[in-house]
Amino acid sequence: MKWVGALHWAYGARAWWGACECLPDGRLYLRHECTWLRTPPETAAKDIKAVIAKLPKGDTLTTSIAQPQLWPSDRKAPGISLSEIFRRAGVALERGSDDRINGWAALRAWLSVRDFAAPGNPPFRSPALLVHPDCVRFLRTISTLVANPKDSEDVEPGPDEYPAAAMRRLVMQRPMPTIGAPPPLPPDAIGHEIEKLRQAALRSR
Repeated sequence: MKWVGALHWAYGARAWWGACECLPDGRLYLRHECTWLRTPPETAAKDIKAVIAKLPKGDTLTTSIAQPQLWPSDRKAPGISLSEIFRRAGVALERGSDDRINGWAALRAWLSVRDFAAPGNPPFRSPALLVHPDCVRFLRTISTLVANPKDSEDVEPGPDEYPAAAMRRLVMQRPMPTIGAPPPLPPDAIGHEIEKLRQAALRSR
């Protein structure tokens, strides 16, 4: 299985990183999280690598999406950026979008329960983003988020939004899974025979 990470880094407030398993049907499963307060990025990178090392054999986490402020605004300016510090410590980061309005809309869509159509299986209802109970900080903080009084489509800024902000950047860079269960075929439809042939071909591989 492939995994992808989401990071919102901070030093003076509680930073957050989550690891999501990419399920075969396109959904994401937020399975692990780490948090830090007043911690150097090098230490955080060690914690992230420790989680990655415990993933099932053969699974890989390729990158973590992070806030664009971790990259220098001027690439020609001297000095080192936080993204570079993480990279040198062995954690690859990818610059995420900070489009808050579209990002929150995307996260709400991923959390909405809807019908899914799984090939060869009956339709089921599920959010596109699943969260394991171990991800305590994400679950606790997302339930406390309130609308920004200046823009009801945005979320009130603050440290409690960091886990959800990391996840909104992540889902912004992923296509929504195929959704919407197709209507059932009539009993005499040729589609039943086609599906039987398809399943037989899969079993013979």
